[in-house]
Amino acid sequence: MRAFLRAAPLALLALGACTESQPHSPVIRLPVATIISNTPAIPTGCPEAKAPFHPGEPSLAVDPRSPALLVATWQELGSPVGLGNVVAVSRDGGAHWSGSLIPGLTPCTGGTYISATDPWVSIGPDHAVYVSSLVTRRPEQGVTGHDIVVSVSRDAGLSWLAPGIVESQPAP
Repeated sequence: MRAFLRAAPLALLALGACTESQPHSPVIRLPVATIISNTPAIPTGCPEAKAPFHPGEPSLAVDPRSPALLVATWQELGSPVGLGNVVAVSRDGGAHWSGSLIPGLTPCTGGTYISATDPWVSIGPDHAVYVSSLVTRRPEQGVTGHDIVVSVSRDAGLSWLAPGIVESQPAP
């Protein structure tokens, strides 16, 4: 134990010497944080939303060819239940955001699924935005089914194609 206590300061000195000779990383300046998980616009025909909203499971993607394009998605579990997954897009590196519900998932957005959760966003080499969601179908004959769907935007989140089913599974 005494040998360890004598060696520890020497090891720290050696580590300090190593880090001093290493080049310093450049300082990365990020924009001031902006809260983007606010109340999304509720489409006409949806039950009136009641606060509080409960955003969860966020995902963020940056276009590698155009780093000013940021796309975030999260699940919105506020009332009405099953409101759906939300997407927010920034075209200026995060200084400003525009958000909306992903269309075609829940009845509130023109879809048939009773809920949408577990969102994930990616931006492809073609600059298309891909948002995957785990969605729940209405129960049929005592079986509730789940699909994994992908919504695609080819114009950086301005419009979305109908979600495509990647996989379907029944769950008792």
